[in-house]
Amino acid sequence: MAFSLKMSNFAAVIMANEIHFTVHRNPLPDADGSTTYQVRQEPWYTVEPEAFLELVETHQQLRAGHLQHAITAIEDELVKQLFDNKRVHLGHIGTFSLKLGFRKRRDDEGQEAKPVFTDPNDITGDAVVVEGISFVPDRQLIDELTSTPCQMHNSQSRGTVGHSAVYGDDEMRRRVADYVREHGYLTVHRLRQDFGLTKYMARKWLNALTEGPNPLLRGEKEGTTMIFRMI
Repeated sequence: MAFSLKMSNFAAVIMANEIHFTVHRNPLPDADGSTTYQVRQEPWYTVEPEAFLELVETHQQLRAGHLQHAITAIEDELVKQLFDNKRVHLGHIGTFSLKLGFRKRRDDEGQEAKPVFTDPNDITGDAVVVEGISFVPDRQLIDELTSTPCQMHNSQSRGTVGHSAVYGDDEMRRRVADYVREHGYLTVHRLRQDFGLTKYMARKWLNALTEGPNPLLRGEKEGTTMIFRMI
């Protein structure tokens, strides 16, 4: 994954590599009691697998069909080797390993929750499950990301700190219903912009409004955008 940059296309790379961010308060003060802040990337959208393959085919002159077969083969072998109790290192990308945790149990009220162990002797194989995959990127990949020229743009006005407006459940359902009746549909972007929500809270509200015993919305993919309409 070598990267080279000619001076003739330096300006083009600068223009193309734009990273957008927002500013957020840290939940806890520092040791002196002062409020501190962090920045988070605000991606425009997620590049889905099919679109990614098309981009690779266009930019790297590789056949998308061949690349899809290669990705599928890598995926199958990755799962196989991880379940054979191994780590997997893909050169110049990073190392994959299994992320383990404790199996949820039902409490006296029938609610599922992860157990808390105070005695290591109580931890048996039956208590442990696979929760996901841990990924540690290679130094070369990190160096490529940190050395590539780019411009940083604040998605909000300078000095603005990301936070969400607070809504009750009934108020949010009423506002969303009115919005969808007027505009026909809702997106994460419009929910953030028009309702004053952070990306995290917008997705949290959409999950609440599309799931559970009384969902208000249904989502469907249109191109690369998730569209939400009334049920």
